[in-house]
Amino acid sequence: MGSDGNDLYSQGLIPLRSSAQPQLMSLPGLPTLWHTDLLNYMLDAVPAGIRRVVLNCASVQSQSSRILVNTTYEIEAGYIDALEKEDPYKTNLKILAIGPLLPPELMDENQVQLSARSKHESSEVRDCIEWLNMQSPASVLYVFFGSKYIPSHNEIIEFAHGLEASTHAFIWVLKPPPSDASQDATSWLSRVLPQGFQSRIHTRGFILPYWAPQILILSNPSVGGFWTHCGWNSILESIYCGVPLIAYPQFAEQRHNCRMIVDQLKIAREIVMDEMKGFPDRKAVERAVRSVMEAEEAQEIRRKVEEVRDTMRKAVKDNGSSYRNLEAIVKEIFHYFDQKLSITA
Repeated sequence: MGSDGNDLYSQGLIPLRSSAQPQLMSLPGLPTLWHTDLLNYMLDAVPAGIRRVVLNCASVQSQSSRILVNTTYEIEAGYIDALEKEDPYKTNLKILAIGPLLPPELMDENQVQLSARSKHESSEVRDCIEWLNMQSPASVLYVFFGSKYIPSHNEIIEFAHGLEASTHAFIWVLKPPPSDASQDATSWLSRVLPQGFQSRIHTRGFILPYWAPQILILSNPSVGGFWTHCGWNSILESIYCGVPLIAYPQFAEQRHNCRMIVDQLKIAREIVMDEMKGFPDRKAVERAVRSVMEAEEAQEIRRKVEEVRDTMRKAVKDNGSSYRNLEAIVKEIFHYFDQKLSITA
């Protein structure tokens, strides 16, 4: 398989049939994957035009000798080494991990607090942070599925019942779909949540419509878990803050990310899907929350995420792997332009 994915395309393996029986696939540098773990753009259910755009973007690698990646070498060494070894276009390919690329204030706890305070634009956010500051260490689950994925009404009902049954405190960022975006948030939440849910959980649950200061929440010592859609930025932020994850991937590269954090790094639990419903039921939600938040079950996953956090933080410090890689590419760029200037002088 070439790095750009076009070999799979020429062999007729792409587009993959989304309705087919699960198939195991072996790709260089990766653990064995089910075909549904691949980029969903490779499935036949996605319009061909979108698939062509993705393949064309990937084919740019055939002209590249350096690729910068927002990751840390130590946590993805197998993948990076495999890509460099394969080098199908003989460009002396180097994959330079320069991450995690995170907001600078995350490196300084005081700056996180100042930055977040300046961005508090709603009373809900201010109240949420005040409530969070009063909770016990590692006692709160943060729930957010990113800016693109909107749970269905049926999902919201099951998630709410599962969160309630878990008995753990939580912050849930719950965004209305575009069709309901013009509605008042209070009336929308009252309509989509189970009857009486908000009054029953009002002392241990906080629901934020639209937006939350994610970095401020994850860096708060009261937060002990993050139920996420497995977007890469969210994963990096959670690891950097030492917060274990519950994985609920949806699309794009999120299934890849899920496999890495669950199977390889072992810093997450994957929530179990109800095959008939197409999403987790309330019992699966309750089990997943308990597995990450309760001391006995969560002890090992917390130890693992702290190990990965320390590795990641070391990488961006002086002489760390990401620091050296970024320094190396800057030197290459300056050397390239020095040569160009010498030629034209």
